[in-house]
Amino acid sequence: MLPLEVLNTAATIGTFCVIAASAIAALIQLRHLRSSNQIQILMEFTETRNSEPHLSAYAFVRTGLAQALADPAFRSEFTTRASSDPQRQKVTLVCNFYEHMGVCVKLHLIDRRIICDLWAATIVGTWNAVAPAIAISRRKNGPMLYENFEYLTVLAQEWIARYPNGTYPRNMRRIDAPDIWLEADTALPEVAAEPAQAR
Repeated sequence: MLPLEVLNTAATIGTFCVIAASAIAALIQLRHLRSSNQIQILMEFTETRNSEPHLSAYAFVRTGLAQALADPAFRSEFTTRASSDPQRQKVTLVCNFYEHMGVCVKLHLIDRRIICDLWAATIVGTWNAVAPAIAISRRKNGPMLYENFEYLTVLAQEWIARYPNGTYPRNMRRIDAPDIWLEADTALPEVAAEPAQAR
């Protein structure tokens, strides 16, 4: 018959093993839950970004905002929070989208690597387009206005600096994409490149 001390030790070890296994299972479950939540957030960002109001707002930000800001009356729209100007509302829609995305990244609701891998160039390009309007708004509202959008842009800039040629795995073979129109397009006049779009 085994001594009582040996039985107690065995029971303690057994209890520890059960607790450790439960903790590992809980961590795995939390990891799956986090992944599921991130997928849901990513899907919502993508759906919102590809909705008609957002596409229209981005088109204005990319092609019309700089010219619109040359008008003092339009610039004055950014010195007040309440504005019914439809173009100002488009700028607000775009800025709010990235502000919300920045909050989700900052609070670790979604991994910054996911956002930067998909949208780094678009984030930086959008910030550059709206920064003059944000600067005007910050005259009265202070630097905390769109600070999460700013934070997100800094992360995106750092990502681009770290991965200037993308994040394709180094040891993975590439597929040749033959540029069959190179010769024909070289003969055409240069066309200004559009900013990178969200995927």
